[in-house]
Amino acid sequence: MKRATANAVAQALTWRLRDLRIRVGTVEIEQAMAVLQSQDDWSETSLKQVLVPIFAKRQEHRNVVSVLIGEFLTPPDHAIIDPAGAGTTEFKLDGLGPGPLPPPPETWWKRLRRRFAPVLEAKWTPRALALFGTVLIVPVIIFLFFRAFHQLWERIGAVFAGLRGAFQDPLGNSLAERGGDIENLQIALLVRHTVVSSLAASGVLLILIAMRLTRSKKSPGSRRRDPIVDRPPDGDGSVFRVGSLGGQPPPFLDPSLASEVVELITYRQTERLRKDLDLRSTVDRRVRGDLDSLVFQRRKELPTVVLLVDSAADCRHWNTLAEEFQVALEKRGLRVETLSYYSGLSKPSSYSSSSSDTVEATLLGLAERTGWILTAVFGDLKRLSGQDISILSAQREQGPVLAFDYTHPRLWDIRHSPFEMMGMGPFPATGYALRRALATAFAPDRGAIRAAKSTITGKPAYWHLSKPHLEWAIACAMVEPVSFSLAEKLRRAHPDLSGPAEGLAFSLLSALPESWLSREGLRFAPNIRRELLSKAAEIPKDLQMAFLDVFDAAFGEEPASVTAGELWRYTRAQAELFTPRQARALQDLADVKACGIIDPEAFDDFVGRLRQPGLREEAGTIRLRSAMPKLSGLLSKGEFPPIVDPSDIQFADWSIGLSDVRIRVNGDRSPLAAFFAEGQSFLTIDKGGTEPFSRVDAVRGNRQTLTQLTSLSNFDLAPSDFTQIYIFPNGQGGLLAARNGRLFNLVKGSESEKEWLPNIALQEIKTEMDLGDDPLIALSPNGSHIAYARAGSGEIAVVAAAADERPTKFQIAGTLTAIAYSKRGALLCADASGDILELSADDPAPSSSASGPSRLANFDGPIAAFADFYGDDDRRHVVAALADGRVAIQEPGLSSRSYDLLPWRPRWITVFPDRKAAMAGSQALGVSIAVTGAEGEFDIVGVDSAAGDNEFNALSLLDHSIEPSRDELAVLAINPERRRIIVRNGSYLEVRPLVYDLPEVGETVPAFQRISVPEQPAEEADRGGAVPA
Repeated sequence: MKRATANAVAQALTWRLRDLRIRVGTVEIEQAMAVLQSQDDWSETSLKQVLVPIFAKRQEHRNVVSVLIGEFLTPPDHAIIDPAGAGTTEFKLDGLGPGPLPPPPETWWKRLRRRFAPVLEAKWTPRALALFGTVLIVPVIIFLFFRAFHQLWERIGAVFAGLRGAFQDPLGNSLAERGGDIENLQIALLVRHTVVSSLAASGVLLILIAMRLTRSKKSPGSRRRDPIVDRPPDGDGSVFRVGSLGGQPPPFLDPSLASEVVELITYRQTERLRKDLDLRSTVDRRVRGDLDSLVFQRRKELPTVVLLVDSAADCRHWNTLAEEFQVALEKRGLRVETLSYYSGLSKPSSYSSSSSDTVEATLLGLAERTGWILTAVFGDLKRLSGQDISILSAQREQGPVLAFDYTHPRLWDIRHSPFEMMGMGPFPATGYALRRALATAFAPDRGAIRAAKSTITGKPAYWHLSKPHLEWAIACAMVEPVSFSLAEKLRRAHPDLSGPAEGLAFSLLSALPESWLSREGLRFAPNIRRELLSKAAEIPKDLQMAFLDVFDAAFGEEPASVTAGELWRYTRAQAELFTPRQARALQDLADVKACGIIDPEAFDDFVGRLRQPGLREEAGTIRLRSAMPKLSGLLSKGEFPPIVDPSDIQFADWSIGLSDVRIRVNGDRSPLAAFFAEGQSFLTIDKGGTEPFSRVDAVRGNRQTLTQLTSLSNFDLAPSDFTQIYIFPNGQGGLLAARNGRLFNLVKGSESEKEWLPNIALQEIKTEMDLGDDPLIALSPNGSHIAYARAGSGEIAVVAAAADERPTKFQIAGTLTAIAYSKRGALLCADASGDILELSADDPAPSSSASGPSRLANFDGPIAAFADFYGDDDRRHVVAALADGRVAIQEPGLSSRSYDLLPWRPRWITVFPDRKAAMAGSQALGVSIAVTGAEGEFDIVGVDSAAGDNEFNALSLLDHSIEPSRDELAVLAINPERRRIIVRNGSYLEVRPLVYDLPEVGETVPAFQRISVPEQPAEEADRGGAVPA
């Protein structure tokens, strides 16, 4: 081949090797071009002998380079055209050789074969041609050689006789005994011996062919391969791996930072001269009098980058800075040499004991060949000995040496001082630190840009962890093993750790005693993990919610497979058990235990180590953030130790029963519902129906459509415009709230009517103020007055329900967050600072003697809903549900007590004063409080109403709280008198009872009861299909 073709092959080989991630730098290209210029004609063998040593630096690459050269020089037999252009590689070799040769002319034989190709390629064509030829040839042979057939038959008979004799008498002894003509005897013996030799040779030949075929079948090239099955990249949901939570980890070098880092590596001038004239220097010399001198430009060169990577460091499983740096350099054509060391730079890097197989020897060889070298060390610098540091110090003669440590700077000690004294760093192994180190070596004026420094100071709060690091470690301990990707997302959710200076904080976790890393993630030592989880209650509420958002995004949707789904729920329950979602985690643990897939011994070991707050903690136990009295019901055998309390507190048990009544509603839009005062029926507004108002019997399930006396179109309304519905406690009418802050009275029949009439009338209330789309509304207990206000304002208006008169307005200094009427008729309001004020309402018989706003209670946070109640001793208490999910209680004149119980924002609160929360001996304690969320969440909590000797922490009393995102249920209304709730379940509205059980005096009930989740049978719907109850 010509020199131009050889040059084209070398260029194509360069790009193909770079696609295969085999390093090819400018030095190799220059060497190849210089060798190819030495002669004009090249053969394939000579080209391989020259190019393989240049491009193949490793033994395993020699075969790859040789195969690629042969592939480039071998013309294809068939042109395979891919319509989509996938899987093809095109090399443009413009100006590198002669143009393409014209195709040779097509002969008549090729044209004939092309025309009859379909017939010739058919499977039946050879057999048909053979049969037809036989039919034609056999008669011709018989006709031409008819006389010779008789002799031929005799000869064939003689041959068969010879074959028979060869098997019966191979040596011909019988022929010799017969005697006869010697010449005929010799011919007969010759025939027999020839036949025997032919058979033996044929047998040996067949055996050799069989052995050859057997070897070829066992060879890798001809081995049958199984068909490749396409698998989805994210898995099919049949397997759940805890280490996969969090997805792919973020890169240490993003594309923009990688470009900036590589651009910092600049050229330097060498002693070699170029052919280009340096005009400025030449003119300068001639001006100075040297008229005969010519100054040529010096050549510039880039350094050879040598990366020394510690292959024994644990951090190599998650810190990929060295690999990303190598890829960034190779993409820009720089020469990179990556050398791995295990125990030291002067020790062999493999199993051989040769002194030439060391990193030190390789560095000396590179120095002789290249000269200018940039050396970067990535690893745990504390593992390098004094001899290794001396080798790096000597390497500084070839160029800059930079040392990067995988560990966090909080773990550095005096062993890092030699690197600092020699100007090698040390630097943290992060992208920004790499940029700062290269800027220091090549561009000192840019070294201070983006210098990331840790702002966390002070003494460690736990081992070597600061307080922010401890809070982050607690969140990481909730999932085991925790992947680097998930840990990084949790770190970035912490406001104090989200900066680039904490890019190596994961090494702080792996440095805890007996923690170990693998490709799956980080596992803490059992005692360390238990200590971390016991401190989960110390994390602030806003930080806990930020961590929960990360967990929600990481867990995603539940896998479709049963086994993977149970492992997914078990892992999520373990994580959420130490967060505000403790109630849901408890229910998930109960479901996982009922499924029976998780190992019972491992399950009991985990649950058995959990301890309630206030109990005596033993070695190996984990303290929960709040009390969970039903936790012991999850154990297969044995019980938790009882609460250390002389009064033996036994808690009440609330549960939600099966539906008593079920009606179908429009499934497209969520309806509104509210109980009438007696609790035997309720009012619904179907936002998608033509007759939206209906009255439903809560006992029998009968539905009665209420006729509108005044069309909604007269008020420029549609059924979907209504947002809230309220019914007066005494049953004398109600109130509807619509969009844009419009309020409408629900007019009931005459006072003589005990039930509502089959029609309904609306009367709009002139509010004289902008209430917004979500106004604050309160109805007086006797049904005489309506109070309303705009959320965030400081003005409350009170208007009579029956009379058409101007409202009475009240002003407060703060901004309103909630309003309500007390049990005895006083108007109460809550402001953003947590104060609850009592106002003198315009009531015909007000029970409050306050003449102006007076502070009734104070809580440390914005209030979402509140109510008051009177205990058995007629002492007044105020309970409040704060916006952050806490439930608080306060007696006037005493300090408030708040409990972190709810993971969602409350909307309404209902108090059951006669339903106690616990029993201590013969004394009933506390009160039950039902809290409903804005999206239909529901829970019942028990709160101690008075501080004393038998005081207990607030806790959830409902065996299965309702969360719409998990249960696909939503609570719309509650009736405290009959203890019923209206639940939205898909396309149905259901009325379900609230079942209350308090242990009686003398009843032997354990302090912790087993969880009993009521069976939820399926009910056949009106139009087919099973509908969950």
